[in-house]
Order: sequence, then C-alpha cells, then structure tokens
Amino acid sequence: MNKNKIIVVVLLIFLYKTSSAFQFGLGTKEVVNKIISQGQKEGKIASTKEEKLNQSQTLPLPPSNLYAIAISSYQINLSWQDNSVNETGFKIERKKKYEEMFVQIAVLTANVTSYIDTGLEANTTYYYRVKSYNSVGDSVYSNETYAVTIVSTQGQFNTPPNITSLTSGLTNVPPLSTTTITCIATDPDGDILTYSWICSSGTISGNGNSVIWQSPVIPGTFTITCIVSDGKSGSVQKSVDVYVNYDIKILWQKSFPKESPAIDSYGITIDTSGNVYVSGYTTSTITNRDIVIYKFSSDGNILWNKNYDSGGPFDIGMGITSDKYGNVYVTGQVFNSSNFTWDIVTLKYNPSGNLLWQKKYDGGSSDGGFGIVVEPEYNSVYVSGTSSRGIDSDDIIVIKYDNNGNTVWVSTYNAGIKDHAYSIALDKENNIYVCGYVLKNTYDYIVIKYDRNGNKLWERIYDSGYHDNAIGIVCDSENNVYVAGQSYNGTNYDFLVIKYNTNGNLVWVKRYDTGKDDLGYAVAVDKYDNIYITGQSGNQTNLTSFDFLTIKYDKHGNFVWEEKYDGGLLDGGYAICVDKDNSVYVFGQTQKSQTSYNYILIKYQQY
Repeated sequence: MNKNKIIVVVLLIFLYKTSSAFQFGLGTKEVVNKIISQGQKEGKIASTKEEKLNQSQTLPLPPSNLYAIAISSYQINLSWQDNSVNETGFKIERKKKYEEMFVQIAVLTANVTSYIDTGLEANTTYYYRVKSYNSVGDSVYSNETYAVTIVSTQGQFNTPPNITSLTSGLTNVPPLSTTTITCIATDPDGDILTYSWICSSGTISGNGNSVIWQSPVIPGTFTITCIVSDGKSGSVQKSVDVYVNYDIKILWQKSFPKESPAIDSYGITIDTSGNVYVSGYTTSTITNRDIVIYKFSSDGNILWNKNYDSGGPFDIGMGITSDKYGNVYVTGQVFNSSNFTWDIVTLKYNPSGNLLWQKKYDGGSSDGGFGIVVEPEYNSVYVSGTSSRGIDSDDIIVIKYDNNGNTVWVSTYNAGIKDHAYSIALDKENNIYVCGYVLKNTYDYIVIKYDRNGNKLWERIYDSGYHDNAIGIVCDSENNVYVAGQSYNGTNYDFLVIKYNTNGNLVWVKRYDTGKDDLGYAVAVDKYDNIYITGQSGNQTNLTSFDFLTIKYDKHGNFVWEEKYDGGLLDGGYAICVDKDNSVYVFGQTQKSQTSYNYILIKYQQY
C-alpha cells in the first residue's frame, strides 16, 4: 500500500454522472481515487518536530485548589491540583503575614501535587501561592492560601495521636460519583483532635473525621489522606486509595435501511425532553431519494419518522438540530432538475413531525447545506455549507434565517481554490463557529468565528504538513471551541482534535492513532466539558475491517476511554451527541451483506 494514500472524506456525493454535476466532496470510488492520486503527487512530508512544537508552545494551565495545613511548630504541608498537561514543573512562593513580597522557595518537577515546607517559626502565619511553568513561560498563580504553625511545646511532654483505621465506603467507584471516607483516631493524652483532608484528585466535602469524596472524571487510582492533629506538636497522617473505572455498555441499538455505503448523510440531535432525532435519506421507487427524519424516545422507541420530497430526483438530509420548544430543523441539499445543480434546503418541523416551513437557497451554481444550529434566545437558524463558483472553485457559506424562515443575511468565505464548510456551532454569547477545509498545497483545517450579525471575527488554519479535514465542531460552557476530523501522519490517518479559546488561541492539539486509518467525523461535549469524537477505524486495503471508533478526552486533553463497535463488515460512526445524564449516542452505518446497509443508532451508558 502506497505510504502517501490520501483519504479526504466529504459528506455529500452526487452519484449520477453528468457534465454539470456538482461534487461537494469525495465519497464515490472514482472521486476517492482521484484525490488519492492527487495526494500522491502533492503530499509532502511534515516536520514531526515542528508539529510537536506547535502543540507544546502554549503556556501551561495554572494549578488550583492550593491547600495548606500546619503539621507542627516548624512544618506546613501544601497540596494542589495539577490542571496542565504540558508543564515542566511548579514554582512555590511564600511570605509571612506582614511581609509584602512573596519569595520563591522551591522549584518542583512536572506532575507533583504536594510539598512539605520545614524549618519554619512557631506560631507564625505563612502565605503560599504556586504557578506552573514550561519553556514558553509561567502560568498565572494559583489561589493564595495560608496556615499558622502550631505553638511550640518544647520542654513539655506530648504524645501524638494514633490513627487506628482509615476506610472508604467503596474501593471501586465510577467517575463523578461519591464515597464516604472515615478516619478513626485516638489521643493518649486525651487532647481534642482536628482532622484535615487532602486528595490527589476529585473533591472533598464535609469536615471532621468523616467526609464525602467525589471522584474525578478520569479513571485511575487516587489517594485520599487524612491528617490528625492534637493542637500541640503532635500530628499523624494516613492514606487510602480508591479506584475509578468506567463500565461502558450498550443500552440499546436501533437500525433502519439505507441505500449505499456512502458517508454522506448523517445528523443527530437531542431535544430538551431527551428525545433523539436523526436525519439521512431513504430511497423510493416513486420519488427516488428523499430526506428522512426519525424521532426516538430515550428508551429507543420510534415515535415518528418523516420523509421529505422536494419534487426532484435527489433530496439528501445532512445536519439536524432542535430548539427549546422541541421543534426540529434539518438542512441538506436537493437536486434542481431544471439546471442540473444542487440547492441548499432547510426544513422546520414541530414536535409532532408536521412540516412548518421549507426554504431553498440557490446561489446560481451548486450549493449544499451540511451543518445547522439554532440560537436559543431568538430561535434564529444558522446553516453552514458550500457554494460553488464553478468547477473546482467553491466557497464556504453561512446563512442566517429568522424563526419564520426568512433570510436575514448570507456570508461567503473564499480562501483559495476549494473551501468547504461542514459543521457549525454557537457559544454562550451566540457567536458562530464554522469548520471545514481549505485547499492550498494540501487540505488544511479551517475554523472561522462570526458574530451573530455575520461579521467575521477571526479565522484559524491548521496545517500538519499533510492533508487535514475538519468535519465536526462544538463549543463548551466556557466558550472554548473544539474541532475534530482526520489528519494524515505520513503512514495512515489519525483522529485530530484541536481546542481553541474564544479568542482563537490554540490551547492543545491531540492525535489519536490506533495504527490503522482512524477517520474522525463528529464531536460532542457534555455538561462537564468532556469531549467525545466518533468515526471509524480500519485498513483501506480491506474496507470491511472498518469499525465504529468513539473516544473521550477531558477538557484538558487527557485521554479517558475508547469504545469500538464491530457489526461484522463495513461500519462507521458519523454523528454523536451526549444527553444530560452523560449517555452517549452515536449514529452511523453498518453493513449487513455485500449489498445491504443499515443506518444504526447506538446508545452507550458510561458508568
């Protein structure tokens, strides 16, 4: 197999041969072969060192939850939470109560979350702060904290306390769950004991000798420490480990027929009641291809399904979304038989599946809608897609409709020869983000941010040195934006996820490589700002080897889990969403036989 094989996957295929046909991307065998051939001619070697440098050339995140406890008249113990994945180490600073300036007292290595400060004065207040650093520079400081060293009892006899047991109610817990940690201690002198708690990750609530620990979102082994003090010079500490594990299960899966293995028509959304909607297309002997929409309950029961026929031969549903009232919006494209071009179509249905309005957009040549999102406050509708200016000359297009389907504005973006937009997302301030690719020397990721009036605020292009194709985009609760897709590494394709902050600054870049061709198509975020990407993984020499591949990262870019689904032949996940209970829905296709394919919707339970 040629090392420079190129796979650029686009979500629309015009399957009929016509001189004026408009191809929004690659999906048919002929077009894929064309791009592979082009990539073999044009693909160039990326600088792996340079790419790694780009990933690491950001300031580390600051530590948080800095906590100080006096252990004796001369010792204070510090602990904090490490929030960064790219720090070189930590710098600790200290000052006394009436001193104005902090002084650096220690430099620690990466991944350290505690420090013991000794040689202090008795009955003295000490203030502390910590920052992380790397080759780029220092982070901002953590929170400030303080502790007062214990009054010296030198010359007096004191026996320290004794911890007889430290136990956790549960030793194995799922992420984001709780367990009770209890410490039993005695003091030979009859002194009144105080209890302090430190954890390596997660959060502690309560006080005294029994507290509640909430596990973090990342699996692993975590240590909870109790420090018992008698108020004099005596203290003792003990630790217990708790294990955090995911137990991912398929709760249910539903399938319905589709025509072909083309990766061209997949959308998913969840409404405020937890119902799930998917979009695609179906084939009729009378009306040819029609847009199809299915509504499922959270238990997997089909509530209704609707077909849309524009009157032309080909209607393809792509993106789907819902508003706070349970109305459903679909975008896609319909074939215009009068001039043999494609038009963008946008549909609005009420919660019962009745069509409220339909709008078409004809830019003069061929146009296709791919992504759709609804502004929560005003119910304005935004559609992203591609508008052709002729052969091999395409622009990114964004259309804004009001709640009644009237066009408010249209914005186009032209960076060069071929510019394609796929998904669209909104942040908490109703700014608009669109992702796709631009063709320069290679295909590159592009992210564009607009305000709600259609003014472009910034754009970011990511070039790994090989072909990169951004297909999914989502915003989190802090207005950060995540874009996911696929990127060639010189041997095969990887999932590629990039996080930008609201100003377009690169936060982190993550590749996921199983050793096969890993093609990312969609991304979602949960209420904790964890990131989910779905796609497929397999070998191009054997298409039936492709399986669903779904992975999870936390918001800092730490890998959490992967899950695969093998239906037996050619399988792939192309759309994803997460509900309020953190159940994960993946929508895609599975091959049943050499000539039979089904859409498939899978609901996963994480724990």
